[in-house]
Amino acid sequence: MRFNVCRVKWFVASYLLIVWVGCMGDPSSRFEAQFELGRAVVREGLQVRFEPGASPRVDADGRLVSLHASGPTATLTIDHGPQGWSELDIGLDNVFVNGSFVPIRTSLGSRDIAGCPEEPDPAGFVLGPLVPDPERSPERLFAGLRLASCSRLEVRVMPPGTLGRSGFEPIRLAVIGEIKGDYDVLSRFREAIGSPPSVDLVVALGNVANSGEWLELERWREAMSQLGVPVVTAIGQDEALAKASLPFHEIFGRTDFDFSIGDVEFFVMDTASAGLASEQEEYWEGVLQAAEGQVRLVFMQIPPFDPSGTRDRGFVSRHQAARLVELLGRARVDAVFTGGVGTYALRYFGQVPYHSTGGGGGPLELGDDWGHHFLRVRIQAGDEVPVAVEVEAL
Repeated sequence: MRFNVCRVKWFVASYLLIVWVGCMGDPSSRFEAQFELGRAVVREGLQVRFEPGASPRVDADGRLVSLHASGPTATLTIDHGPQGWSELDIGLDNVFVNGSFVPIRTSLGSRDIAGCPEEPDPAGFVLGPLVPDPERSPERLFAGLRLASCSRLEVRVMPPGTLGRSGFEPIRLAVIGEIKGDYDVLSRFREAIGSPPSVDLVVALGNVANSGEWLELERWREAMSQLGVPVVTAIGQDEALAKASLPFHEIFGRTDFDFSIGDVEFFVMDTASAGLASEQEEYWEGVLQAAEGQVRLVFMQIPPFDPSGTRDRGFVSRHQAARLVELLGRARVDAVFTGGVGTYALRYFGQVPYHSTGGGGGPLELGDDWGHHFLRVRIQAGDEVPVAVEVEAL
C-alpha cells in the first residue's frame, strides 16, 4: 500500500491547526455575543443600555445600576415606561473622573413603549452630578437620577476639556502587553505610572491574568483600578476560552470596539484566535472607512504577521493578515500596537508602524534585549508626526 507523504503531512497540519484554533475559542461566536452586552432590565418599565461596556449589574432592590465602560468615552441610554417618576442610582467606572457628562432627554410615545400616550409628554428629568463616593467605591463615580414616565435619557460620557484636540493637550498613553498575572511586575508598572498618574489612559494588550477565569480577571481589574485612570483591555488568547459565556465579556465588556478622545480615534480588535471571523472583517471594514479622527490608533493582541517572521506568532492565514494590513494602510492608521511576543519589536508595513510589546510580566523570549517594559506613547493631534513611542524598563 502506497502513501502520499505530502497528503499525510497536509492532513496532520490541518488537524493540528483545527485543534490549536479550537483551544482559542471561536472568534465568530465571540464577535456575535458581544453585541448582546451592555443591556439590562432594572425593573418593570425601566431598561438601560451602555455602549461600549459590560452588561450592567443591578442590585437586589433594583435601585443601583453599576456600569463598567470598555473605553473611557461611552453612552448610557435609559428607557422608562409609563410607571410615573422613577429614581435610580448610577455607578460608573473606567471613565475619566474629570470628564464631562452630557444628558439628552427624549419623550417616548405609544409607538416606542406600550402604555405611553400617543402625544409624548415633554416632562423632564433630574440628574445629579457624577461624583466619587469613597464610602461605596473609591474608583467609581455615582449619581442620583429621577426620570419622568415615558422618557429616554441618553448620557454621553465625554473626555475632559481639550484633551486630544488638535493644537491643545496631548494624550499621554501607557501600553503594556503579556502581563500574565505577574503582580510583581505590575506593582513596578503602577509605581512607574505614579500618583498622581503620569498618563491619561492605559491600554493592556491581552493575556492579562494567569487564566481567563472570572476570579483571575476580576483580581486583575481591581488591581488596575488603583491606577486612577481608565484602563482599556484587549482580549488575549488566555481569555478567549472555548466556551459560550466568556468571563472577559462579563467583566470588561466588548472585544471589538472603538472610541474617540478629542481628535484621536482608538480601535480595539479581537485577534485572540490568530485571525478574524469573516463578519469581523466586514465590521472593521465599515468602521475604519467611516473613521474621521485626525489620529488613528489600532490595538490587538496577536499581530497580523510575526514581527521577526520566524516564531509563527502571527495570524493563521497569511492571506487574511495581508488583507488586514492593507485595510489599516488604506484607513490611514497612524500606529498599530500588538502583544503576542515576549519582547519589543518595531516593524513597518507601508507607512504604518507596528509596535509589538510583550514585556508586561510574562516569560521573555530567548535573546530578548529589552527585559520587562511598557510603552509610553505621546499623541499630539495636529503634529506632523503625531505619535511618539518610548520603551520604558520595569
